[in-house]
Amino acid sequence: MFSVPGSRWLIRNIMWLNLVGTEIVAVTVGEARNPRRAVPRAIRRVFFRIVTFYILGIFVISLIVPYNDPRLLSDTGNAASSPFTIAVSNAGIKVLPSIVNAIVLIAAWSAANSDVVSAGSGEKRFDGSA
Repeated sequence: MFSVPGSRWLIRNIMWLNLVGTEIVAVTVGEARNPRRAVPRAIRRVFFRIVTFYILGIFVISLIVPYNDPRLLSDTGNAASSPFTIAVSNAGIKVLPSIVNAIVLIAAWSAANSDVVSAGSGEKRFDGSA
């Protein structure tokens, strides 16, 4: 299915980084000033962000990039086979694929950073120092 060596592990790691964000809301409940008001609002925001960025993003990309585009299955070993990169390169803007790649890298770094912060705050709570 994947032709790049180690790509299954890479995709699984990226998937876990993206899916971990929903329970960050639950971890921060103990740090909220007014949890009864803040938690439902935060949960709604996370839900709408997931719908907006994942569902709508996938829908728009599926309208722009044809399913039989040969670049989707290319084994270049870089982000050239990303549907988002293909969509913006189809638009004809030369610098846009690099911008999309930078956004994806920043999003993955942000997700990893929130995981580290979440793990650290859980550690403080369990040893009784919080």
